Amino acid sequence: MRALHRDRGLNGEDFAELQARTGADEFIIGSDLYEHSHRLRSYEIIMDAWTGRSKN
Repeated sequence: MRALHRDRGLNGEDFAELQARTGADEFIIGSDLYEHSHRLRSYEIIMDAWTGRSKN
């Protein structure tokens, strides 16, 4: 199991580097957010980082 956390935010390069290091063909994203709208927004932020739409 590997974890990826960045205080500065995540970007697609972070995911690409983790994938290259581990050979993973999927990521499991965990969250401790209870409020559904907050959890959904956190997944949107991750998707934006992965697809390069993030400003980080």
